[in-house]
Amino acid sequence: MIKPEEVEPYLPPMTLLEASRATGEMLEECRIWIRRYIVVSEEQAVIMAAWILHTYVFDAFEVTPYLFISSPEKGSGKSTLLRILKAVSCRARSSSGMSGAALARVVEASCPTLFLDEIDAQMNGNKETAENIRGILNSGYEPEGVYTRCVGKDFAVKDFPTFCPKCLAGIGELWDTVSDRSIIIEMRRKLPGETVEPDRKVAVKAAAAPIKARLEEWAARGAAELLRSIHPTPISGFNPRQNDIAEVLLAIAQLAEGEWSQRLTQGLKVVCKATRASEASIGVTLLSDIRAVFDERKTDTVSSKVMSGCLCEIEGRPWAEWSHGRGLSANNLARQLKEFGIYPLKVRFGDSTAQGYRREDFENDWSRYCPLPIAQTGTAEQPASSLNETALSSRNAPPSVPVAKSASNPHEHKSVPPVPAQNKVRTVSEVRI
Repeated sequence: MIKPEEVEPYLPPMTLLEASRATGEMLEECRIWIRRYIVVSEEQAVIMAAWILHTYVFDAFEVTPYLFISSPEKGSGKSTLLRILKAVSCRARSSSGMSGAALARVVEASCPTLFLDEIDAQMNGNKETAENIRGILNSGYEPEGVYTRCVGKDFAVKDFPTFCPKCLAGIGELWDTVSDRSIIIEMRRKLPGETVEPDRKVAVKAAAAPIKARLEEWAARGAAELLRSIHPTPISGFNPRQNDIAEVLLAIAQLAEGEWSQRLTQGLKVVCKATRASEASIGVTLLSDIRAVFDERKTDTVSSKVMSGCLCEIEGRPWAEWSHGRGLSANNLARQLKEFGIYPLKVRFGDSTAQGYRREDFENDWSRYCPLPIAQTGTAEQPASSLNETALSSRNAPPSVPVAKSASNPHEHKSVPPVPAQNKVRTVSEVRI
């Protein structure tokens, strides 16, 4: 028998007008709450305020965006921000060293908002534990995500649900697959003139209590049902994964009154732009840098030796430190590009030939993995000239005999129409965003 005091009071559903007003008020209250205790930008605060609200209604969406609080050094406020977010999030549960099995059972038991501190230590610790954590984070981004293990004396197969909001904190970079599912909040140490309130545990808990109570009431009065019917317009320039992440927060902002949609859209553009370059995979970075070499040299063909040398000269890139500091060689370059089905071929330069690359063989992958912004594509520098002759071999297999004539070859006057390269059909299991 249920005791009278155990029955939760009935809360009537909000009208659209009530929901709009309440959502705007809660977003502002959470934004102020964050900046009360931690130094972050206005854009970061707006994003995290919407993320806090999402922890109360995350099951209304098809994905749950993760937060990754990162910094290059210790003492930048990561753990403080984690505590401040945890104080007002729904069913918050924290850990700095939980195993994969324990993590899965915690999610199954209470479907909490998980706060995982020092994730970098787990990434660099026991490999099996790290892979289990990574698997849970990868699958827990969507409602159908599970962590499958054998349990009990009879080793029965069991699926543990992993879908729940998650906030991670650590130094350096996150696993690529988890980073793809995250909004990255980059922290920096406070300047001497930047002051905030101290995050004393008792005072923070007391100050957070009324905020949590209002958020719980907001969720209990049907916020999730209203959010399910909101489908924000995708942000121009974002790829599908980024827009999946943004859609959750934008729906909350769209429910709110005022300029919250505009503020959040601008915040997402600023924060994602700041981290987009660092999130690119090594392959995508290589493709982008190769395009820069072709543009810089204003040519359609570059020898393998020259290409690898030019790449090593780009400051801030890993190519000069490749192969234990020896630099990216022509052979290293060929191995990296093989993953994209791009191979070196013999190219004529004046009276001699050498292994090299043609600009046209990269165009397809540039369009797929690192397209230029729309504003640039109309004015982007064109190749120096069209090749008069092109190799007869396909780019889909390592070439041997065919020779491509460079457009700058002074000894060749015969004009032959270019033969279009045949693209290898490749199945992409996951596209980075």
